[in-house]
Amino acid sequence: MKPLAEWTQADLEALIGTPESLTVDFKQSEAILIHGPAKEKVRASLVKDITALANAAGGRVYYGMREDKTTNVATELDDGVTMDDAKADVIADIITGNTEPQIVGLSVHEVRLNNGRYAFVINVPQAITLAPHQSRYDHVYYRRHDRKILKMYDHEIKDLMRRSDEPLITADILNVSNEGGVSFYQIRIENMSPALVKYFSVTLTLHDDLTFEEGSWPTWQYVGQAIEEDPDMRWAGKRYVYHFTPTSHQPLFKGQQHVLTTLVSKSGKTDFRQFSIRIAAHGFIGRWRGAVSVMPVYQQGVMHPWPEI
Repeated sequence: MKPLAEWTQADLEALIGTPESLTVDFKQSEAILIHGPAKEKVRASLVKDITALANAAGGRVYYGMREDKTTNVATELDDGVTMDDAKADVIADIITGNTEPQIVGLSVHEVRLNNGRYAFVINVPQAITLAPHQSRYDHVYYRRHDRKILKMYDHEIKDLMRRSDEPLITADILNVSNEGGVSFYQIRIENMSPALVKYFSVTLTLHDDLTFEEGSWPTWQYVGQAIEEDPDMRWAGKRYVYHFTPTSHQPLFKGQQHVLTTLVSKSGKTDFRQFSIRIAAHGFIGRWRGAVSVMPVYQQGVMHPWPEI
């Protein structure tokens, strides 16, 4: 996956046609004018949006993108802003200085446009150890629900405070090689929580173009055809499951990665909107965490994993 620090205008343009979701938010450049006449309102809204994303599933906010207000699909880039209007380090300082507690791992990236101006991408990790995060502007806890920003209720705040005790596994898919028109993809998972994960089950739904690499571990159990509902499409695929236990693999410690399997696309043109992973993890604490869904989208050579809870 291409690092955000290396993104260009072409990478942003690859997002055109993508809908907003729980983990993806598009905003026009006026929403990042932190030195403009409405700077206090802009800064308060900035912190509200970022804390809401962190308190939900994490994700990215793209500043400098226009969207269709009916479908919430990105339609085009706007003209961006100048360095006098906003800078990445100043944006990061505003968020950090007005969030309690601070969001560890937050990053702000400038993307230079062809006109010499800038768009911004803010990468927001999901709040786990220090959850939840509060805006210091109004002392309210927010969360993102689908595409809306909502105030959190007392029971939701308490539930987030327990998040660091629960297993949390994220998944990613990487294009590892392309040989003779055949593409190979690795599915990798990572334990993002302090909890030791000993048991977890994985459900994969694949469309017809994807198969398992011959001899790849583990042996997945085919459970039949399945219908998947994505934000912008409905598709049928083949569903497989596998249950990981201490007899089949080592426990996953915090930050530890594991390669689940390798997939093969013989056409080399896989549409990763027709691919899904669901993981249910169980650690020492005896409490199940809800399924984690990952719907990667593949567009013009850039993979964008969008985890949803």
